[in-house]
Amino acid sequence: MSDEGFAIPAAPKRKSEESSAPSLPPNPPQQQEAPPLPYKKPEWSAQAQYGYGFEVLKGGLSLDKIMGPQKEFATIGRLPLCDIQMEHPSISRYHAILQFNNDGNIFIYDLDSAHGTRVNKHLIQPRTYIPLKPGDQVRFGESTRLCIFETDQPLDEEEEIEKEEAIRHRSRAAITQHAAEEGDLRKTEKEEEEQGISWGFQEDAVEEPDDDEDDNNEGEGGGSADAELINVVKEKMMSEDAKRRRDELDIMYGDDDEETLYDKTGSIN
Repeated sequence: MSDEGFAIPAAPKRKSEESSAPSLPPNPPQQQEAPPLPYKKPEWSAQAQYGYGFEVLKGGLSLDKIMGPQKEFATIGRLPLCDIQMEHPSISRYHAILQFNNDGNIFIYDLDSAHGTRVNKHLIQPRTYIPLKPGDQVRFGESTRLCIFETDQPLDEEEEIEKEEAIRHRSRAAITQHAAEEGDLRKTEKEEEEQGISWGFQEDAVEEPDDDEDDNNEGEGGGSADAELINVVKEKMMSEDAKRRRDELDIMYGDDDEETLYDKTGSIN
């Protein structure tokens, strides 16, 4: 029989050949698109000129310091793409904006957030530019964390001068008032002594130093003219009081005999 009437069967495919077939790559996870920022910068917007940020406090303890980027405005919210991210659930995805102007000033702008923004415990009006100053307390949403605003912007020279003048004025007023009170007190004590009022103290009691006056002199550095005048007047009056008391003691307890003592007191004519 010839081989022409038979077909040769094909060999079966091996498993290794089947597995070598190219496979399609898995579909990559679709990234969620961020919502558009509901904010348009104003015409006076400018690049931040000074460093700025927040010190985050909770329960009076410092937890963190957050520095903001040197941009025209910075976004604050719960989204990871925000410039300053806040994770509390009451904070909106886009919560607020920090906006700068040409003078280096900074403003906070609430983006009509669900739970609002508070500056120094006051709820600010949404979509309104509120100026921020160093030390302002900012609270976002219902978070218990308090953000203290900080900036490297120098203070205005006029404000510094006015502040120093106010401090000096209060110091001078306090010195003058203290001197007046001391004068009134000494005058009252002298009148009471002339009337024989001792307020329960013995005639030979030693006068104790005035702690309040000593503290005041130390606080003023001992260099003010008013403080020196008070000390001089006080020493003079203390010297006069001591002399008068010595004379009285000499009269009452001298070495003279009994008759002479009574004669000095005016009991014997």
